Amino acid sequence: MTFVNLELPDAVANALRRMAAEQDTTIEAIATAVIQEAVGDDPALRALAEAGEAEIAAGLGVPHEEVMAGLLGWAADLRARNPSR
Repeated sequence: MTFVNLELPDAVANALRRMAAEQDTTIEAIATAVIQEAVGDDPALRALAEAGEAEIAAGLGVPHEEVMAGLLGWAADLRARNPSR
């Protein structure tokens, strides 16, 4: 299982909360079902997802924390070189 974190517009998040409450389920369960349906209907997207999963299984992925640390370091370096911005 893979954890995904996303930002949603407030209106979408509120609609998901209402839907989850009405269906006595979770926002995550609804989002998962919708994404599975969308991916299942598109062979190219399904193939892309499977290729990504294979890369992760082969150890070719970079953990989110490493990517963010690199980006934050890069941003700090830019600020240090351009203190007036």
